[in-house]
This record gives sequence, C-alpha cells and structure tokens, in this order.
Amino acid sequence: MEDIQDSLAESSQIIQISDFELTEAKNLFAKAENLVKFNEFDKAVKLFHIEYENGKKTVDLCRYIGFCYQQLERFDLAKKFYEEAIAIHKLTYISKETREAINSVQVN
Repeated sequence: MEDIQDSLAESSQIIQISDFELTEAKNLFAKAENLVKFNEFDKAVKLFHIEYENGKKTVDLCRYIGFCYQQLERFDLAKKFYEEAIAIHKLTYISKETREAINSVQVN
C-alpha cells in the first residue's frame, strides 16, 4: 500500500514539474514577443532560441526567429529560419506569407 502511495506522490510531483515547465515556457515565449514589440530584436532572438534549442520548433517560433534576424540584418539566418517554418508547415497560408518574407530578404 505504501508503494502505491509513494508512486502516486511521485507522479503528482512529475505532473507539477511539467506544469511548471510549461508555464515557464509560455512566459519565456511571451517575454520574447514583448521584446519584439519594443524592437529589442537581439534580446528577443536569444529567448526564442532557448525555446528552439529545447525542441519547440514551431512555425510561429521559426517565423519569429527569422523576423528578428531580418531586423538585425542577419539575412542569411533570417532566410534559414523562414525556410524552416515553411518546411514545418507546408502548403498553408502561413507558408505563403513566409515565402513572401523570404523574397523580401536581401542576402549578400
């Protein structure tokens, strides 16, 4: 009986930790979005990269990273992340918008 209680307690802790990590991730993404709103692209891209490196590679995340790099005039990296956004979500309206963003990037 104690084994079951210990197992349930352990499961409860795992769920709480996971919920905490999820909340932190949402807060991190929200902080980065706010930095973009204030044209703090260098700081925002660092926070977005934390999400990216943690395996949260979404269309929105890749587009944000691409946008930040475009604003920082790192066009090679902007194009890379825009292309990744397209690869993640092919044949959608979002990918059409992203292709237009790629076409607007000037790579030296």
